[in-house]
Amino acid sequence: FDVPEAETEIAGGLLVEYSGKNLAMFYMSDAVKTIVMASIVVALFFPYGISHYFDLSLYINYVIDFAFFLIKTFTVILVSVTIARTSFARLKIDQIAYILWVPVTITSIIGLLLLYLDTVL
Repeated sequence: FDVPEAETEIAGGLLVEYSGKNLAMFYMSDAVKTIVMASIVVALFFPYGISHYFDLSLYINYVIDFAFFLIKTFTVILVSVTIARTSFARLKIDQIAYILWVPVTITSIIGLLLLYLDTVL
């Protein structure tokens, strides 16, 4: 499980053996992963640009769309990372296991029943 932990209480987990350039590479890869995942979310769910509202040259429209894409990407990062980390307290492992088993299992069973009813009826 990947539960947020107090980094002052735990020595650093898997990264405790790394320092210098190697540790920086791990942190940079985590940051790149965050940006890439947010970019994928923006590309899939918010694909529209704003350049068609302006009557400018083609290259300026590309710059405007790219800037708007960056704004949307950093907004997704703000919502998904910052607000999620600050609004949820540290949970114990049994609470996480309950959240992952009970509601998810009930939802999947209801979904299977709805699929069955859809195919039968």
